[in-house]
Amino acid sequence: MNSRSFIFTLLFFTLINYRVKSLEKYGEHPLSKSDISPEKGIVWYNDGWNYLPGNDTTLIYKELLKLNLITANIRQLPNSPDTNLWRGIGWFQRVIEIDSSLFGKSAALILRKLGAIEIYLNGDIIWQEGKVGVRSEDEKAFWRQEYPVPFNFSYDSYQLFTIRYSNFTAMKLRDLDIDGGLQFGIADLTRSVENNIHASKNIETLGWIFTGIPLVFAFLHLFMFFFYRKDIGNLYYGIITLCLAGLNYADILKQSLHNASNIKLIFHLSVLPAIILTIFLLLFAYDNFKSKIPRHFAIFIILGGIFQALALVNLSAELINIQRYYILFAVLEIGRAMIDSMIKKNMRMNFLIAGFTFFIFSLFYNLLITTGILPNIFNIPVYSIGFLFLIFTMSIHLSQNFGRISKDLEQEVEIVKELTRQKMEKEIEAKEQEMERRLLEADNKRKTNELEEARRLQISMLPKVIPQLPHLRIAAYMSTAAEVGGDYYDFQNSSADVITFALGDATGHGTKAGILVSATKSLFHELAGKFDPLEIINRFNNAFRKMNLPSLYMALLICRIEGNKMIFANSGMPPVLYYNRNSKKLFEITQKSMPLGGPANFPYKQDSFELEKGDILLFSSDGFIELFNKNNEILGLEKAKEMYLNSLDPDPEKTIENLRKKINKWSGEKTLHDDLTLLCISYF
Repeated sequence: MNSRSFIFTLLFFTLINYRVKSLEKYGEHPLSKSDISPEKGIVWYNDGWNYLPGNDTTLIYKELLKLNLITANIRQLPNSPDTNLWRGIGWFQRVIEIDSSLFGKSAALILRKLGAIEIYLNGDIIWQEGKVGVRSEDEKAFWRQEYPVPFNFSYDSYQLFTIRYSNFTAMKLRDLDIDGGLQFGIADLTRSVENNIHASKNIETLGWIFTGIPLVFAFLHLFMFFFYRKDIGNLYYGIITLCLAGLNYADILKQSLHNASNIKLIFHLSVLPAIILTIFLLLFAYDNFKSKIPRHFAIFIILGGIFQALALVNLSAELINIQRYYILFAVLEIGRAMIDSMIKKNMRMNFLIAGFTFFIFSLFYNLLITTGILPNIFNIPVYSIGFLFLIFTMSIHLSQNFGRISKDLEQEVEIVKELTRQKMEKEIEAKEQEMERRLLEADNKRKTNELEEARRLQISMLPKVIPQLPHLRIAAYMSTAAEVGGDYYDFQNSSADVITFALGDATGHGTKAGILVSATKSLFHELAGKFDPLEIINRFNNAFRKMNLPSLYMALLICRIEGNKMIFANSGMPPVLYYNRNSKKLFEITQKSMPLGGPANFPYKQDSFELEKGDILLFSSDGFIELFNKNNEILGLEKAKEMYLNSLDPDPEKTIENLRKKINKWSGEKTLHDDLTLLCISYF
């Protein structure tokens, strides 16, 4: 089974209910406001683009139409195997005619893309994402699904759209059945933003739910095996559903990853659970069809190990196709065992045979669909329906076995005298309940003690006293979203006019985040007095990568103030809000970068500027700008800036106190979505 499980396929077709219109319908009349109304949806413009390969930046954008260029489909071209036609980077341009109802109006570009992009409207840039590169090494690519980009139409009937687009990743991911091109559409702005927010929240929530469903089945049957070891089918079924949960979890990661370089890694990690699932599905069939494990079963184990080893080296299209044949032959072997069992009358027609029969039928029906012989009337992979049905019939079959075993035991016990039977049952039931109660109490006590110890450790790592310099006043505040938070701040005062401090945010919260924060504190005190902020950031990144903490990253800002000079380096933290008293203006100090623990040799940078008397700085974790109120509205950067401006006071303690009052008023009784840390510095 590949990692596109039925759950996530069905999920996407359910959530994406924004009806799509084709470009050709608007080839004869201008685009109007009613065409992109919320009731009608998205108008796609994928065909009819003038295409210029390469990166000739000397051309003026509006002159591309004067050249004798080929007409291309922006979705299909990057996926073309013709390397002479698509060289990884190129220019696209087309004119879209609009009527007066859209003059000066706002709309949304709907982008589905892999790669890096710059979009120009009438010669002015309106959107840029990633870094367009002339080589794969220079490109910073992103993967987006129906991402809305707001823009305004000009007061012209003809709107000239120019796209500078690089996509070297498509050639790497084309073999993994990923659409590596660019789709370009126009839709209503308000509806697009609402749909994007709604879809993101629901995909994440439902994704975790449907990962949990196989886990529930897995642990249920694993516990059944634990209490009755003779029925090994429960063990096989538990491992099968655990692997299915792992594949579904890989799909969750794919929806949350936008960095294209990490997508292929998820496919690598999906190979092992798919192979294990196939092997244990065979073992389940042998066991429940009362068939001896044949000698040729060893071939499936050996081939599975070979596929896993090859996938770790290079996951290619050929290997994926071979693995599909491997799964197909395994299914045929299951069919052989099932037919052999029915011929020998080891089994009669039941739920399990019906489930495997329907599953095999769905696989071959799906094969006929892919070859074009039959239409797909379900709009989703048919084999996914078959596998879901098989999972439920397997669980029903095991439950029936358990029921039959229980019934046989009851009949044997009834041979004993009624009074003795009742007494024994009561004693066994009481002992089991007492054992479960004690296990639960011990487990809850252990978890409570562990969390309390971790919480105390987390609090102990924060500085007991915040240092104050003759020319600086510093205040800090932290509120965690769980017993152990992922935020961290610390100081090192090396002299009377020099202070180095750190503000960090580990991914998530809980004990794992606490471990990462502990490592951060140790490294900070070791490095802060020896190196400048940029070198500290780079050494942190190398250290975290060597720690090999899966799915754990650390956003970190290192800042040093020497007299009135501020030197800082940022790795994924929110912008610093800087209030200049002389100009009475608020500035955002931003360094776009990735959190620590990500790709090696990421080009972090260091900036510096001079402070003036009366200046006030606010450093924060992303829990500040991502605050939600009771209506699930996010605070956002602009409202955060306004809140900060209205809270300013020369005393940083009062500034933070004012901010906390406004934060409480905004959030109300809403539980913190993420850890919140504020650090305010006044220079005088």
